[in-house]
Amino acid sequence: MSDLDSVRRFDDRVDDYDRHRPGYPAKVAEIVTRAGAAVEGVSVPHADTPGARRPLVVADVGCGTGKLAEILLTAGMRVIGVEPNTSMRASAAHVLGDAPLFAQVAGTAERTGLSDACVDVVTAGQAFHWFDVEAARREFARILRPGGRVVLVWNSRTRRDGHACTPFLREYEALLCRHVDEYARLSSRSHGLENVERFFARGELEPVCLENPQHLDWDTFAGRVRSSSYVPRGGPVFDALLRDVRQSFRMYAVDGRVDASLQTWVFAGHVARID
Repeated sequence: MSDLDSVRRFDDRVDDYDRHRPGYPAKVAEIVTRAGAAVEGVSVPHADTPGARRPLVVADVGCGTGKLAEILLTAGMRVIGVEPNTSMRASAAHVLGDAPLFAQVAGTAERTGLSDACVDVVTAGQAFHWFDVEAARREFARILRPGGRVVLVWNSRTRRDGHACTPFLREYEALLCRHVDEYARLSSRSHGLENVERFFARGELEPVCLENPQHLDWDTFAGRVRSSSYVPRGGPVFDALLRDVRQSFRMYAVDGRVDASLQTWVFAGHVARID
């Protein structure tokens, strides 16, 4: 990932991240499966690949606490979680460590520590905006087998038109902009497509948008607020933000829950090999 701060900033947020961050629609696993279908010898469910011999091997880069890895494992894939943060790896090991097809390495997008041509698909869930685009593209091209692809996944509160998905989330976006100075900078990195298009330069790109319904109680949404890297842990800024978010929550809640539905963006494509 692009800098040391992007690794350490989650040290004190792992529990909230694991418990309260959203997962991904099951259809993401189908997209990853299709992405690996062209690699020789892969066993792909529902694909016309007679004589297939082995499960899909995925490097999940920026694995975190295993949100994306979990649905890939459920779909029968072999997953190598690549994650630089020690606490995040420990959390993923606690949740997924008994899964026989799961392994972990301490690595980054730019230096995974994996061998040449050892995986069929590289995935990244909610992590791409931390990567050095050119260095990650070279590394992913190196570790992919011929025919392999990269699948980038992230949940977004904001649609392509720039508006938040629900009235409550529009209010939350406004509160983040009001209270958190760092939010605008990191948000532009997360939502922009320029780096995605540059990452897949000279390669095909297949974007898919999936609905990800979310109806949350206060404790869960407050945990999501605390899990965000740009939200201070305590102090007057955090207190003011949480106070205003709680007021907004009460305004929009129905039977103690708000509609905080997201969109899940999935970008699958080949990356050019750079010699």
